[in-house]
Amino acid sequence: KILAEISQIPLRLAWAITVHKSQGMSLDVAEMDLSKAFDYGMGYVALSRLRSLEGLRLLGINEMAFRVNDEIGEMDMVFKKLSKEVAAELGQIGTEELKLRHSTFLKGIISKESGIKSADTLKVLYNKFFGKK
Repeated sequence: KILAEISQIPLRLAWAITVHKSQGMSLDVAEMDLSKAFDYGMGYVALSRLRSLEGLRLLGINEMAFRVNDEIGEMDMVFKKLSKEVAAELGQIGTEELKLRHSTFLKGIISKESGIKSADTLKVLYNKFFGKK
């Protein structure tokens, strides 16, 4: 006569979240269904949560998952152009001008940082970050 019986089912802890809730997370493994993506960038947000593609199991996808808002695409082109221009400009700055810009920046943060109150501190910061030769 059996008094008690136990059946055990192997379970693995898991949970579900929305794409929006996943923002800011880094995941090793994820199972995603993007077949119901309804807004620009949802596919990017979801897929970019993963540290590597090896951890991805994609159950479904639709065209909207990979669409990018036209305004965002245009702004991306503007940012790339500006970035190239600034990089070219920075490449032409001489050593003395660069030191002056560093110094000007550090002077600008003196009044904003609570512990920095004197020019001596500026020298310490400058030497710490840019070295004294």
